[in-house]
Amino acid sequence: KLGFQGYRVDFALNSTEKSRELFEYIKYHKYFYQINKSIGGADFECEIVVKDLAHLLEILEEIMTKFNGTIKSYEYMGYTGFPKLSMIPD
Repeated sequence: KLGFQGYRVDFALNSTEKSRELFEYIKYHKYFYQINKSIGGADFECEIVVKDLAHLLEILEEIMTKFNGTIKSYEYMGYTGFPKLSMIPD
């Protein structure tokens, strides 16, 4: 409704040395809303909501510059829907 687009971003890391620093940076970044731990696949997975693709690429370049040498590469996948999450109390 607000015109934002959601993306999943997978980072491949050269080293896990600064992964905690990367986690903290993304944790407090205003456009990222979820960080996923995974077994296999990407070294670092997260979800982001941005205005458009250009905005996403701008943020990713900022992260690549800040963590130069730590991040080997990244992949992003867009999605159009935001599912409603409902919880049933125990």
